[in-house]
Amino acid sequence: MKNQVQKVFLLAALAVLGMTMPLSAQDGLDSLLAEPGAVDQPAAANSQPDSRLPVPGAAASKQALSEVKDIFRDEYAGATPPQARLALAKQLLSHADKTAAAVDRWVLYSEAMRLASDAGDVDLCFEAIDAAAEQFAIDAEDLRVDALGKLAAKARPEDLDALARASLAIARKGIDSGDLTRAQRALSLALGFGRKAKNPSSVAEANTLQQSLRDAEKITKEKVAMDSRLAESPGDADVCLEVGKFYCFKAEQWRKGLPLLAKGADTTLARLAVAELNAGRGTEAVISLADGWWTWADEQSGSQKAVARLHAADLYESVLTATEGLDRARLEKRIREANEQKARRREKRIALADLRHEQVSITDFTNDGTYKGKPFTCLNQRWPKGLQASTHAAGVTVTYLLPKGAKKLVGKAGVFTPNALETLNVPPQPGAPIEFEIFVDGRSAWKSPPLAKRDDTADFSVELYGATRVELKTISKSSTSPWSAWLNPEITY
Repeated sequence: MKNQVQKVFLLAALAVLGMTMPLSAQDGLDSLLAEPGAVDQPAAANSQPDSRLPVPGAAASKQALSEVKDIFRDEYAGATPPQARLALAKQLLSHADKTAAAVDRWVLYSEAMRLASDAGDVDLCFEAIDAAAEQFAIDAEDLRVDALGKLAAKARPEDLDALARASLAIARKGIDSGDLTRAQRALSLALGFGRKAKNPSSVAEANTLQQSLRDAEKITKEKVAMDSRLAESPGDADVCLEVGKFYCFKAEQWRKGLPLLAKGADTTLARLAVAELNAGRGTEAVISLADGWWTWADEQSGSQKAVARLHAADLYESVLTATEGLDRARLEKRIREANEQKARRREKRIALADLRHEQVSITDFTNDGTYKGKPFTCLNQRWPKGLQASTHAAGVTVTYLLPKGAKKLVGKAGVFTPNALETLNVPPQPGAPIEFEIFVDGRSAWKSPPLAKRDDTADFSVELYGATRVELKTISKSSTSPWSAWLNPEITY
C-alpha cells in the first residue's frame, strides 16, 4: 500500500514537471486511513525497537473519521476555498494533542495533513506530519516527499521557492543518511520547483546535490566490491589495507576501516590503527594519537591528506577543553587548518551548462561539448559541459542569471577541434585570432589574449560576489573562425 501511495504522489509531481502520465489513483494522504499499517516501516536489522504507537487499523480509523466529520460537519461543508481548508486543518491539529484515544489522534493528524496539502501550505502539512511521527510508527521523511508531490499539482507561483527549499532539505538529509532513493525523489521535485519558479539558485543547488548523490551512489557500489574482496580474502594483508583505506579515507567510516588497517600491509597505518583501537581516554594519549595521524597526513596528498587531518582534528577537539596555554593554541590552529581544507574540498560547484541561459545572440549554440552534433576536442580531451557558439566579427554573447551566493566563475576558454574536420569543408585553423571576454553585471571582468590556433587556451577565475548576471562573449574578425568554446566553465558558491 505504501508503494502505491508514493506512486500517486510521484505521478502528480511528474505531471507538474511536464511529463505526460495519467493520474488515476486515490489521494495519497487520504489513503493513510484506508489500511492498517499503511505507512509502517520494516524494522532495521539490529535497530532499537520502535516505542511509538502502531498506525491504527482501517476499520477503527474509518469510524473515527466519521465521528470527526460529524463533529466538524459545518467546517467540512464550508471547506471548499483553500483558506477554509487551511483553517480547518489548523483546528484539527490543535485538538489532536489533547485527544486521549490514539485512533482519534491519528485521524486528526492525518486529516490535518490532507487538508493542509489541499490548501497548498507546506509548513502546516509538515507540522502535522512531524506531530504524527512523534507518536506513531510512520516515516516522516517519506510522507514529506509524498506531500511535496501532491503540493506540486496545485502550487501557486509564490509557493514554489518554499517548496523547492523543502525538497532540497529532504534531499540533503537523504544523501547524508544514505537514503539515496528518497534523495533522488526529493531532488527531482526540487529541480521542477526551481525551474517553474525560474530560480537559478534552487536549480544550481539541486544540480550540485545531484552530483553529491552520484558520488554517494558510486561509493555505495564500491562498498559492495570492497566487501566482496574482503569476504574472499579476509586474512590477506594487502586486501585489508586496500579495504581499510577505502573505508577510512573515502567512505569516512573509521570504525569499520580501523580494524582492517590494523591487519593491513602498511606498517605505519597498522601501528596508528592499533594505537587508536587500544587508546585510552586520557588527554595526553588522545593528543599523541592525533599527532600521529597529523604527521602521517603531512606525507600524503589529495583526499587522504585532507581526511586524515580532519580525523586528527576530531581527536584534538575531543580533548580541547582539557588543554590550555600553548598546547591549546597548537590544537586550535590545527583544527582550524583542517576545517579550512575541508571547506576547500567541499566547495560547491555548478557547471554553467547545467543552468538555463537567459539569452544567446546566435542560434548555433550548444552546451554539451558538441559542434554540428558531434563532440569536439581541445587539448586532446572532450568537454561534455563545454559551451560553443560560432564566432563572427559582430561577436557572440551568452548570458546567464547567477544563483544566489555565487562566488567565482572558473574554467578555460579555448580553440577546439571539431570531430570529422574533413567533412566540414572549412579551414583547419581559425581564419583570424579569437578573443574571449567575460562581463559581470555589464562590466568587463576578464579578457583573453588573442587565441590563434587549435588547442590555444586561457584560464579564467572571475569574482562574482553580489553579482546577478554574467555574459560570455567571443569575437573574431574572420567568418571562418567558428572554433571558440568555453571549456566546462563552473560557478563556485
